[in-house]
Amino acid sequence: MVVTYSAVLAAAGAGRRFGGNKLREKVGGKAVLSHSLDLFDSDEDCQEIILVVSAELREWIEGNPLIFSSPKLKLVDGGTTRAESTAAGVRSASARIVAIHDAARPNVGEELLARLKAAVQPECGAVPGLPLSDTLAYAAGPAPEDAPAEPAADDWLAPKKKQSLPQISGHPQRGGLYLIQTPQLFYRDSYLEALSRLSSDTGALSLDAGSFTDDSSLYHAAGYKVSIVEGRSANLKLTTAEDLKLLHKLMGTSEKKGKDRYGGLGW
Repeated sequence: MVVTYSAVLAAAGAGRRFGGNKLREKVGGKAVLSHSLDLFDSDEDCQEIILVVSAELREWIEGNPLIFSSPKLKLVDGGTTRAESTAAGVRSASARIVAIHDAARPNVGEELLARLKAAVQPECGAVPGLPLSDTLAYAAGPAPEDAPAEPAADDWLAPKKKQSLPQISGHPQRGGLYLIQTPQLFYRDSYLEALSRLSSDTGALSLDAGSFTDDSSLYHAAGYKVSIVEGRSANLKLTTAEDLKLLHKLMGTSEKKGKDRYGGLGW
């Protein structure tokens, strides 16, 4: 069964944890953003690409129309949260099914996309997931990045400070826990109904939008089902500088990997 869909790419974030616009970083000879755009641009089942953008990203794209020339591409302004941004993208989509994807995941793979298209149902979304294998722990106290810095190794005269670190307070069972990835596929009508159920009279999300870290959490909170298909460990989201190093190893750094159709100038 052929699934015709609209791709909605979340690309309006500021990239604060990365320290800048991570979508401009080059991996395997192409910008991170280009990998995500190419995936959906080359899929015949994808009828349009809704790119949800920040003001900065819109300015760059509109200033380079020869680069961003795909007839599928459509720009939509993002909101103040990820949930608001993806909602704007889904409302602008025209297909019966939407594939919502973090543009900072450049290594999805066609096989994973095919599994998702086969699994999505009218009132049951389909998302990729990986079962957890590491031990999990609850912790209390400051996050490691908030702990006071230790004196430099050669500064032996400096007073030693007791380092404040988070302390383990318990261990949840890892059975049944998954790492959830994107793309995430939903029937558009049911996704819009989920938004309606969680919205106030003013149209804003009545619950804390920041609590919806992805679209499956929003969809499930509204009472819908979500199926998990086998994810891909290489489908890594670029969040930190360490992630970028790993993506270079996974995807290669050679410019011969392919012409950067979208990021040839400045990305």
